[in-house]
Amino acid sequence: MEQGRVYQTSTTTIPNNDLRRQRSAVKSRNNGSSSATVSPDTSLSADDQINFSHNEQLPPLVNSSLMFFSTRPISQSLNILSKSRHLFPRAMEILLRNWSGGGESLRYANILLQEPACCQNLLGPNWKCWYGDDGTLFDLAYQNVTKAEQAILFKALLRADMKYRPQLCANRPAWADDWRHAVEQSSWSNAKGGIVGLLVGKTLWVSMITVLMEHHLDMCIKSPQIQVPDHRQQYKDILRDCLDMGLDIASEYYDYEKKML
Repeated sequence: MEQGRVYQTSTTTIPNNDLRRQRSAVKSRNNGSSSATVSPDTSLSADDQINFSHNEQLPPLVNSSLMFFSTRPISQSLNILSKSRHLFPRAMEILLRNWSGGGESLRYANILLQEPACCQNLLGPNWKCWYGDDGTLFDLAYQNVTKAEQAILFKALLRADMKYRPQLCANRPAWADDWRHAVEQSSWSNAKGGIVGLLVGKTLWVSMITVLMEHHLDMCIKSPQIQVPDHRQQYKDILRDCLDMGLDIASEYYDYEKKML
């Protein structure tokens, strides 16, 4: 068999040597039987199965708990997930239940959050709730994502929700309405007031206020009235709030303030 040849699948391409490793892993899990196969996850619909061609069916991407099958390297599973459009409605939950540190999962999160189909339920309940405190994506992030990556991920999730603003579902967390109300405010003072005192975790609250702050700074910059003294002062007031709260925002916002002088 030609070395390096790839098999085409409905979602990705997998080199021969990866296929051989996966077949070996499947056989070892079935006591070494050469005819053993892994059955698809029957709790998911037929559309949710990842079927491979070339007359063989490898394990589907996830099991009934939305966990990756261990017969693939995590990097390969993430790549397949990013191309499996039929899984996009639950892609972020799958990613968070299988999160690995080191930046790779975070990179795929940013890729998936560019897809509108992946962003229709960012604030709503998860598809699976197994132990009571895994009800939302943010709950999973607190549990599975490293501290160093949590704030980055939270801000990415909130920015995506702000961008697409899908309809909120009935079983949303209590803070979702306050967040959306704050997002819809045209003035910084009203937006800030909408989430002050909100009962959420510290990392989530800091992410909320930071995303709102950057949003209002961007609106000031894009406004044709930015050179009007009152509007310039509003920009400076937002930056002052940022300093008073000890928040970390992109340095270009301070650079822009210097250009206004």
